[in-house]
Amino acid sequence: GRATGAPTDPADIQIVRTAVPNYPIVVGSGANETNANTLGANAIIVGTALKKNGVIDRQTATGFVAAARRPNRA
Repeated sequence: GRATGAPTDPADIQIVRTAVPNYPIVVGSGANETNANTLGANAIIVGTALKKNGVIDRQTATGFVAAARRPNRA
C-alpha cells in the first residue's frame, strides 16, 4: 500500500511479479483477514492488523493466519 495500513492493490503486485518473475513478492502494508489470501504475495509483513489497543491479540493473529492460508476462491 501507499502507507502503513493502506491496502496493497493486487494489480500492483501483478505488475511487480511480471517485471521480476523469479523473485518472491513480499507485501508490507495493508494486509488483513479480508485480503490476506487474495494479494498474490509470497509473504506478508503484518503488525497493525493484529493489534487491539496497541498490543498483538492472539485471537486476531490466529484468525489472520487462518485467513491467509485459506485458498483464494476469487
